[in-house]
Amino acid sequence: MLAIGNKLELHTDNRSIYIRHVFRQPEQVMDQSIDFEIEIMRKINDMKLQFAYYGMARNGTVQNVIVKRQVDLCFYLRHPKSDRVVNVVYHYVATHGHTPSRCPMAKGSYYMRNLKPADIPIPPFLPESEFMLELIYRSEVRSVPLVEFRFYGKLTRFISNLLPIASKVNLKYDRRTFNVSYAFNEPKTLYNQSLGFEIDILRTLKDAKFLLLLNAVTKSGTMQTVLLKRQIDLCFFLRNPKSDRLMKTVYDYVRERSHIPARCPFTPGSYYMRNMRLVDAPIPAFLPETEFILDIIYYSEVRAEKQVEFRIYGRLLSMVYYAVALNGSIQSALVRRTVDLCFFLRRPTSDRLLKSFYDYIKERSKLPAKCPVPADDYNMRDLRLGDIPIPAFLPEAEGMVETIYLTGLRQELVPVANKIELKVLTRSVNVTYKFHQRKSMVNQSLEFDVDITRQLKDLKLLLVYYVIALNGTVHNALIKRPIDVCFFFRNPRSDRLVKSIYDYIKERSNFTTRCPIERGRYYVRNVRPADVPVPSFLPEAEFIFELIYHSEVRSEKMIEFRFHGKLLIPVLSKVVVKYNPKFINVSSSLNNIDSITNQTVTFEMEMYRELKDMKATFSYYVVGLDGSSLNHMISRTVDVCSFIKRPSMDRFVKNVYEHMKRNNRIPTVCPIPATNYYIRNVRPAAVRLPGFFPESSFVFDNNYYSGIRSEPMVECRFHGKLVRVTDDMLQ
Repeated sequence: MLAIGNKLELHTDNRSIYIRHVFRQPEQVMDQSIDFEIEIMRKINDMKLQFAYYGMARNGTVQNVIVKRQVDLCFYLRHPKSDRVVNVVYHYVATHGHTPSRCPMAKGSYYMRNLKPADIPIPPFLPESEFMLELIYRSEVRSVPLVEFRFYGKLTRFISNLLPIASKVNLKYDRRTFNVSYAFNEPKTLYNQSLGFEIDILRTLKDAKFLLLLNAVTKSGTMQTVLLKRQIDLCFFLRNPKSDRLMKTVYDYVRERSHIPARCPFTPGSYYMRNMRLVDAPIPAFLPETEFILDIIYYSEVRAEKQVEFRIYGRLLSMVYYAVALNGSIQSALVRRTVDLCFFLRRPTSDRLLKSFYDYIKERSKLPAKCPVPADDYNMRDLRLGDIPIPAFLPEAEGMVETIYLTGLRQELVPVANKIELKVLTRSVNVTYKFHQRKSMVNQSLEFDVDITRQLKDLKLLLVYYVIALNGTVHNALIKRPIDVCFFFRNPRSDRLVKSIYDYIKERSNFTTRCPIERGRYYVRNVRPADVPVPSFLPEAEFIFELIYHSEVRSEKMIEFRFHGKLLIPVLSKVVVKYNPKFINVSSSLNNIDSITNQTVTFEMEMYRELKDMKATFSYYVVGLDGSSLNHMISRTVDVCSFIKRPSMDRFVKNVYEHMKRNNRIPTVCPIPATNYYIRNVRPAAVRLPGFFPESSFVFDNNYYSGIRSEPMVECRFHGKLVRVTDDMLQ
């Protein structure tokens, strides 16, 4: 964060000290500077400093003191490390002036020049808000203020980056080995310049060397010094990407946007690099702000001949911008409150933040003052945004305030099971289970029969709840409870979460409720996942619920039970398909569109000619609240033939592909033969979703292109929304 000033106040006791100052405020706020010329009229034997930092309200009134220090300057000059906060400012000032360095302070002329507020280090705990910095110097003997200094401003979060701006691109290559074409998109813009390459390797390359040269250029166009030079054996680098950290950052950026060889030798084939935006490229911080020429040369070590020469002319600019989403997309929530309005109306002081808004609105409106809320006309009038109290901790940025009112109807999350695992690891217990109506999202149920063959004097339970990533790997446990079952039987209220599940199970079983657990046959009947209470803090994602029972005496696992499920499903509203009749004919249907849990999608395809290669793109967009703006979340471009051979090359696409492949006929080899294909009765509700997808409307694009020219073949767009599986859907 940087301090940006807007006003400076200075008062001095001219009998002891006289100070002149100049506060320069140019248009570029980061270049603000202050000069002080100081005349001490008489020797000062002692001096105290009162240092205070205040947060300010938007109307200019001073709020609470954030930092306050009382400092004996003579003691401090002997022990600068005695106060770390003051020392940060003192060290900066001492390097920009000539000031007394010990007591007593002698008569004379002193100065502080070119003090830039933007250069002063800011402690990270200070909020991003308006402030007042107050410094009062006084003589302890007379307790008379000698200097009163107040600096008004605001702390603003800035990010400074080097931005490469290209002006010209040159490309040469050996036509016996390569065929390369490139596109330099939007060359006249600053932020939207991008490069794309289509690469055909015509023969096998057993080795390749890479030379990167970055040269600074004078204004006359002659080369100056070499700023950066890297010579790399590409085959070795591909085996050991961590061998060069700088090149790895560039390689990782390029690899995300391309299909290029991943190992040696490089086989003949078609490759590409697309949508490489220069502003997104990682730039080393040590490079100067200058014009440059970047040379990238590929050559063969065996023949010592250049294969590809690529040159970019441009300049590095230091760009300063606010750390906000400039595209208008919503970032993470800064403040989030869920409030029971009836409770709040009875006790407004239960939430101070909401009370500040409520008090302002209440004065200018007719609103319900109690529950139940009677049927009537209500209003809010003359609400001036400039008068609404804003918390000081909010950053100076674009924002969106979202207020959602829900009725008292139950909207609890409902788990939907897709797999059950059960292992019995002891001869003392035998457990069997039945999973009824597993394909239904509404009527799933479980039954258990338990045969205990010997008395159990003690029993431990480990309850764990995991959220699953898109690739099926398990994230950190959100809930983990080790429980002594015998103690819990005696004190069910010792764990509220476990008690909520225990109470539900107890009503549907004949299990004992005390220890020791006697031999016998027990059962649990008609456990419906849709009826089990789910804590409201759980994220709407796929999960694993794990129960492990073990004996403490023998330290052996007895039962392992895992419940795989999810809490969020997609619901489609429309499917739009366009196709190129030269290649293919496609018909589609969206069935049971009014259903939430039983929608199905069907595609019938007739391929007219064999395809030797095909590209596919997958893009997921979150739809804005206006219903038209699309915020991009995920994008993948895949060579279909390479993917069919190695589905693990892209986990997101693999998840979609494997779901479509079940009981359907889709291409599984290349070249793709000309024949009929189909995808039938695919249930969107059964598709695995990444845990980070928000509960919102979405657009999912799945497009296919044929040949080296990437001619559009099929464009498919799914419109829908992600919704929670709630109990009102099951009514």
